[in-house]
Amino acid sequence: MPAIFGVCIVVCQRAFVHQYLDLAHLSKKADGGGLGVASAGPSLRGVATPCCPPAPLGVMGRSHRRICVRTSRRHLDGLGPTIMICHPMVGSLQIATEVAVRRVILDIGTHKTGSTSRQEFLRDHAAQLREFGIEFYEGSILPSNHVDLHMCCMDDDRLSPIKLEQGKKFNRRELFERTADRIASYLQHKDWSTLVFSAEGLSYLINDSELERLAELFPDVEVDVVVYLRDKGHFLASYKRQLARMGIEPSLDRASFAYVGED
Repeated sequence: MPAIFGVCIVVCQRAFVHQYLDLAHLSKKADGGGLGVASAGPSLRGVATPCCPPAPLGVMGRSHRRICVRTSRRHLDGLGPTIMICHPMVGSLQIATEVAVRRVILDIGTHKTGSTSRQEFLRDHAAQLREFGIEFYEGSILPSNHVDLHMCCMDDDRLSPIKLEQGKKFNRRELFERTADRIASYLQHKDWSTLVFSAEGLSYLINDSELERLAELFPDVEVDVVVYLRDKGHFLASYKRQLARMGIEPSLDRASFAYVGED
């Protein structure tokens, strides 16, 4: 049976996306809740109101990040206690820790929405999250940014920054088999209720053939897809700067990872 996909959209509430992590803040106080903006089934919900105090505009960097993780005694749709990952400017996600059906969560970015902060946080707190039945996948190429997922699913005639970097050393079919086996070993473990992947490169997948390969990696399991959206103008400005730093020319080809069209 193919994977069952749901979608949760988390919209950045401010044009400037702050990337904060307070690695010491692991609170067990019950959260006060917020306005639900999207739901991808009973195990995942996006919340619009920040649960952490807003930070001053213009402050970014690895030494000034703050994302709160809070456990809650409230139940989501009667399924059990939840754990909430809160970004002060992006929003919050609640993940039920006692669910009847095990789920996979795919955080697909997009780019320039605090993906690196989320990935570093999830990896740094993997042991604490595991206590709640939440397992963070360890990638075979990069441990916290699971680029292997989009690399093994993307059509051979399409590129991404890391595919350019890998060059001739990269064989998609071989990587697909290795990645499928690696994910299968995680799926066979019985000690988790939620398995989390984070890879903004997955937002590059646009063709049916690519999405079919992605579904093949997750047979017989429900998959919730989480996408973060940033104000379009600010996203494009930031993404163009990133491409320039990598020495990559922006493109108006919709199939290109470097596409920067106004739509």
